Amino acid sequence: MSEEHSKSMTETEAAEVTPNTVDDNLTFADLGLDDRLLRGLAKLNFTKPTPVQAKSIPLALAGKDILAKARTGSGKTAAFMLPLIHKILAVKDALPANSPEATATRGLVLVPTVELAGQVTAFTNNILLFCGRAVSVLNIAGKQNDNIQQPLLATQPDIIVSTPSRILAQLKLNAVDLKTHFQTLVIDEADLVCNYDYEEDVKELLTFLPKIFQSFLMSATLGDDVDSLKQLVLRSPAILKMEDKTMDSTWDNLKQLYTICSETDKYLILYVLLKLKLLKGKCIIFVNDIERCYRLKLFLEQFSIPSVVLNSELPLNSRVHIVEEFNKGVYDYMIATDEGGLKGEKEEKEKASVEEIEETNEDEDEEEEDAEEEAEDEDDGIPEGDLEMEFDGSEGEDLDEDEDEMEAMMKASDNEDEDDEASAMAEMQGGDVTPADSKKRKQPEPDTKTAPTKSKKKSGPKKDQEYGVSRGIDFVNVAAVVNFDFPPTAKSYTHRVGRTARGGQMGTSLSFVVTAEEKEKSLKSSQIIGGGGWNHMQGDDEAVFNRVVKQQSASGCTINPYTIPMQQLAGFRYRMDDAMRAVTRMSIREARLKELKAEMLNSEKLRAHFEDKPKDLEYLRHDKTLHPTRVQAHMKHVPDYMMPKVQAVSSEKIGEAEGLGQINYKKKTQNSVRKSRQNKRHGGGGGSGSGGKKNDPLKKFSFGGGGGNKGHKGGKRQKTA
Repeated sequence: MSEEHSKSMTETEAAEVTPNTVDDNLTFADLGLDDRLLRGLAKLNFTKPTPVQAKSIPLALAGKDILAKARTGSGKTAAFMLPLIHKILAVKDALPANSPEATATRGLVLVPTVELAGQVTAFTNNILLFCGRAVSVLNIAGKQNDNIQQPLLATQPDIIVSTPSRILAQLKLNAVDLKTHFQTLVIDEADLVCNYDYEEDVKELLTFLPKIFQSFLMSATLGDDVDSLKQLVLRSPAILKMEDKTMDSTWDNLKQLYTICSETDKYLILYVLLKLKLLKGKCIIFVNDIERCYRLKLFLEQFSIPSVVLNSELPLNSRVHIVEEFNKGVYDYMIATDEGGLKGEKEEKEKASVEEIEETNEDEDEEEEDAEEEAEDEDDGIPEGDLEMEFDGSEGEDLDEDEDEMEAMMKASDNEDEDDEASAMAEMQGGDVTPADSKKRKQPEPDTKTAPTKSKKKSGPKKDQEYGVSRGIDFVNVAAVVNFDFPPTAKSYTHRVGRTARGGQMGTSLSFVVTAEEKEKSLKSSQIIGGGGWNHMQGDDEAVFNRVVKQQSASGCTINPYTIPMQQLAGFRYRMDDAMRAVTRMSIREARLKELKAEMLNSEKLRAHFEDKPKDLEYLRHDKTLHPTRVQAHMKHVPDYMMPKVQAVSSEKIGEAEGLGQINYKKKTQNSVRKSRQNKRHGGGGGSGSGGKKNDPLKKFSFGGGGGNKGHKGGKRQKTA
């Protein structure tokens, strides 16, 4: 929107609406929506709107800009999609038949992550079930080739769903027109859009839009970052804050627990909870490091506990497939990384450190103002100079080259997927990627004189910067969330636990908190089981946990302690140690390469390559795992003597299920031979085949000679030779 539009927002006071009560008898039909949309909602079994939908849809149909704050799972997607589609249907119905104006892009939905874009698109297509071809929606958030996306954009879809960077790249290529008939702009998860450094993209994106259009901002939290977007996009908006009774009713379904333990005890407690089924239902386990993600997966496999991994290194199609399989119930446990929260934490720390450095530099300049010119040559090696050089080298270069690098990345996005797979193929074969093998943009070689640390940095797998799992993604029937690594911020904690207790269902969250003393012990003694990188050891769990407790108590919620009798888990500790010794760094590397092989074998883009070069496919299939993780068969079962008395982690409220009791396992004997022997041993009757006396050959044995007849009579002789 133009500067005049943004200035008008500051001059006009926004109307703030805080809904406390919603009519229970209100239906979607009462909101005045199109009949075709009502049929689609009925097909999805949506009869009554949620509070945010009941308040926002009438305001949106009246043409108001909206800023809505509501927690995840409250129905924000339908709150902005329904009025957007309704307006498009109304415009098309008013146009004459075969009008050229009917084909135009009228709505744009901006989301922070690729996964959320796919979810919004799928939900929209379900709503449009009875609309025929009247409204079309296109998702361009994925990393498809521009040669594929541009023809699709040329059809001028009614609604485009994208991340800010992708739609901005297409606008610069003049692949889509958003000025002629554009009506509505939606920014979903606005706070996360700011955390992903999309604010500059949104500012540039507004130059491609008309001066007048309707805007919706949806967010789970309202802060300074969202306020800056509000000043840019909205004009005298209606602000909806879904708090008080609405928030309390949703958080009442969530049972929040925590336990203070060491790094080693994390694995022990999780093993006991999952193996003994004390944590029932589908569960999402959050960690802060990708390598730790695979380590935990291999650790659980030692006890025959299947799980699936979700992180930013996996390709987009694989992540979508994993989420679908998890929602279908193929896997009960998902180990996911929450790198969006880590990124936000790092940015906050960097901003704080930058401000501190600037303040100290200003103080020093004032004190040494007179002697600055004389001491300039002598102060090159002092700590302040080193600190200033580090700041200029790490931050200044990135800030100056951000725009050029983004443009270059967009130009090279045509061949991004093919080049990644080609480079992965060369890496699997032990070779390097030559210019003939890959068309990928060459990275400038770092200057060893100015930045020696960059040349020593290992080149790891490329991460998807638009990955996000703790926000927006709709996981179905998640019974529990485990913060295996405590989140770095209180905001990240809120979004993590928001993956459960959705749609009025009960849910449980369990967080592991490691004290600073335990972290120091683990580092000094070098006995930490986490392994791999040390990202999970950064930060202060206790400080973040205290902020979380204050935040939850302000909302009327409590986080209760979950006590575990560690002395009763001594038998499990030996097994945990054996499992952790089997999970080595080499086995983690092999596990990651195994997933890469599977992606390459199933890749549609590499199929033509394998047809031209079948030897590459043979080499890929021939290579086997060099250091597979050894799984011991006896670790699968738990003997009866090891069963402890531990409280189950249930989703019931505190006080409803507090009973502690012995956990009894009774194995079902499936061996028929063993079962028959047990029946014979205990004496199972006198009939034939029942293990009685007639089937015992020793009872029929008799001496020879004259006493033979008596010995055979009735088989009653008791003495045998």
